[in-house]
Amino acid sequence: SPRATPPVERSHEEDFVIMYSGGLSELKGVDRLLDAFSQLESPSFRLWVTGMGPLRDRVQAAAQTDPRIKFWGFTEDSVLTSLYSSADVLVNPHSVRHATARYLFPSKLIEYLGTGIPVISTCSTPEIAAEYGDVLFVARDDGAQSLAEVIRAVAAIPRADRMAIGE
Repeated sequence: SPRATPPVERSHEEDFVIMYSGGLSELKGVDRLLDAFSQLESPSFRLWVTGMGPLRDRVQAAAQTDPRIKFWGFTEDSVLTSLYSSADVLVNPHSVRHATARYLFPSKLIEYLGTGIPVISTCSTPEIAAEYGDVLFVARDDGAQSLAEVIRAVAAIPRADRMAIGE
């Protein structure tokens, strides 16, 4: 399917856009995603974040400090769809540490998988890896180092191969 026109131009074609959309909270893993992104040294990495929640100020501060981060706030569905289609990978850094994590339906993961864009995800239950492991890239845990490692590994995969997994 053709990609929608993004609401922002990519700086360079070689940029690798990582995207997160959803609640900005520790349960959703936004704090660890920001920590992971800070470990990615390459200037070609970009992080796009949409959503609202208690970590909004932290995301905004990170975007002010690191010009590679773009915070979109809460977006309309048409903008969100365009951002998804312009990303290289969608990240679901959901916490596995919270006691309730195991009992939540993985709605964000299902939404991401439906876009056809490659997905990186933590696994709040073993069933996630068992059911979806062949169509997504699984982080070994929800720590920042693990997320950074899997992002680097996915970025090193040729684009056509990544997109085939997303499709």
